[in-house]
Amino acid sequence: MIIYWVALLITCLLTFFLFYWKKNANSKVEITHLKVFLAFSPLFLVALLRWNVGVDVVYGTGYYYKAYEAIKASGSNIFNYEPGFYLLMRLCSSLGFNLYMFYCLITILFFFLFTKFIANNSKNIVIASILFVLSDLYLFTFSTLRQSLGIAFALYPMSLVLKKKYFYKNWKWWVSSIVAYSMHGTILYLFIIVILSRIKIKRSFLILLTAIFCITSPLLSSAIGTLVSHMPYFNKYFGSNMYINSFAITYFAIALIMLIISLLNYKNLINSDENNYTLINICAFTTILMANSKMLIMPYRIFPLFVPIYILVASNILATIKRKTYKQLFTSLYLILPFLMLFINQYYISIENNYFEYKSIFDYSNQVWSK
Repeated sequence: MIIYWVALLITCLLTFFLFYWKKNANSKVEITHLKVFLAFSPLFLVALLRWNVGVDVVYGTGYYYKAYEAIKASGSNIFNYEPGFYLLMRLCSSLGFNLYMFYCLITILFFFLFTKFIANNSKNIVIASILFVLSDLYLFTFSTLRQSLGIAFALYPMSLVLKKKYFYKNWKWWVSSIVAYSMHGTILYLFIIVILSRIKIKRSFLILLTAIFCITSPLLSSAIGTLVSHMPYFNKYFGSNMYINSFAITYFAIALIMLIISLLNYKNLINSDENNYTLINICAFTTILMANSKMLIMPYRIFPLFVPIYILVASNILATIKRKTYKQLFTSLYLILPFLMLFINQYYISIENNYFEYKSIFDYSNQVWSK
């Protein structure tokens, strides 16, 4: 795992030199897409040069390998992938892309769209890069390709919902939303919660609402779980090793921690940008969602959807602290530590940690360059 820490460290150093080196205290930091992409380039290169890192992408046995081989042989969609992703695979196959070139395209698309989102919406690139890695979204993109592309394409329409009152009048919102959903169906969770969060709710009522739904989550999860059990999506994974019917306490704890700090900084966030109420509402709704994580079948597929939101929340909170004081330091630690614990649990304690031991294309040249 050392290579991921090194890449993150270099990214933080690049961020410092690109955005803060020789800057006066009163000077405004210019954040551009090019600068952000350059800052993230160490993480990008590590991702671009990976091979057999994860489960679904392993050469010979992974689902994506089998799906791509089936498309090259007969054009069939053997795993019933979403239409957008399937069409992308068919397009790449028809263009003569081998499996590695296909993976490269997905990596490039994700990093291009993600860094553009960060450049346009985040005020603190350092915290953005740290949470990107520690939240598991970074390594999530190594193996979960369909959902990663879904998240990437969802970032633009999500930004419009956060900023624009009449976002639905923008044709680009509809096109990008449809493309995102066509990559992975779970994107619907993200869109529903983000759009519902546009409803203005008083802080006191938001706290009460969240508390009620969290306290009643055992009953709610049972009722919704019964309903979900009759849906095709549930039946697809029931009985498989991907089906998890348990409360995801780590995800709930992180959601609750992010909600608490957003509520503590409620006035500052609203004063800095009135639209920040949407981010606070999302923190509340994701807390409710994770309190009912037992009904989600695969909560580890749902939590990464909201990582970009948490990055914005963390960035905006730190931006409200005008001076570099101990408050800024302790707030940063408060924001980072829960995600650090998640990363440690996921990749140092979990029995599945070996799946993400880094291997590069240079170790498997005979596989990488095969047709």
